[in-house]
Amino acid sequence: EILELSKTNIPTSVKSIDESAFFQCRSLENLELPEGLENIGENALWYLDSLEQVEYPSTLKKIGKGSCDYWASLKRIYCKAPVPPVCEGDQTTDKTPWGDFDSSSGLRPSNDIPVYVPIGTAELYRNAWGWNYFNNIIETDNFPGTTSIAGHVQEQEDLHPIFYDLTGKKINKPIKGRIYLRHGGKVLIR
Repeated sequence: EILELSKTNIPTSVKSIDESAFFQCRSLENLELPEGLENIGENALWYLDSLEQVEYPSTLKKIGKGSCDYWASLKRIYCKAPVPPVCEGDQTTDKTPWGDFDSSSGLRPSNDIPVYVPIGTAELYRNAWGWNYFNNIIETDNFPGTTSIAGHVQEQEDLHPIFYDLTGKKINKPIKGRIYLRHGGKVLIR
């Protein structure tokens, strides 16, 4: 059965989304999961093929097998969790919460979409099973609903030594005249 749910408001008191809870809510375009949520059950969010953006809270600890599969329209993921949530699935067949590593069905989210994670955690995500399905993991502190300093021009000697290029790769020494990411915002080095 296909549900025509286009918006949802999950209360902050919810700690777990049970198995198949939003199964085939195919009209849902944006999913903001509340702070306090810890677990997403197996197939809980399966076949949300209109979903363009998902925001996982900092409290999330586990994402169930197949729970985020068939998200063909997904354009970006935000995950505020400082430790990558555990991805349930079958590691022997590369079946992640977002689908199979080797699937060419066109129904799974692309592994090239940006996945925004807290600053200092990209390597943790790149090395965590399930999250390693994605190859565009970017560190930020500019999550939806938060504010950050963006688009500032600063003198090179005033800058914090940690910079990222526009693809999210850490840069050891920034070059004058180039734009980098720092604390979720773009910075021009001069």
